[in-house]
Amino acid sequence: MSKTKFRIAVAAILAGAALAGVAIAQSGPDPVLADARATGIVGEQADGYVGVVDAARANADIQARVQSLNTRRRAAFTRRAQDNPPATVDEMAIAFACEVYATQLESGWYYEDASGAWRQRGASAPPPPSPTCAR
Repeated sequence: MSKTKFRIAVAAILAGAALAGVAIAQSGPDPVLADARATGIVGEQADGYVGVVDAARANADIQARVQSLNTRRRAAFTRRAQDNPPATVDEMAIAFACEVYATQLESGWYYEDASGAWRQRGASAPPPPSPTCAR
């Protein structure tokens, strides 16, 4: 296993345990983001952040909420990286994405595949967002 893959695997374990509260739960209490996710306006990006899937339907309020959620996620990734050296913010974010794709992405939600294309999750789990995800 390469040093980078090892670090991502370690970060994934740490992210799974430490970022549970950051996950999709942050959009759960927000009915606007929950609806936007359920209707395919926003989705999970491979980099650990939320992205706009359908810009034509993403009004200014939704865009502001996505930005706010991503700011909170980045702050959490930064704290986790600081608490778990030598992990980087990006490694923590990717590890978080690995965890979300594996355990929290619901059927019908959109996710970004490794090539950057948006896909809708079907009945089976989506492939990991990164080849470095530990499965």
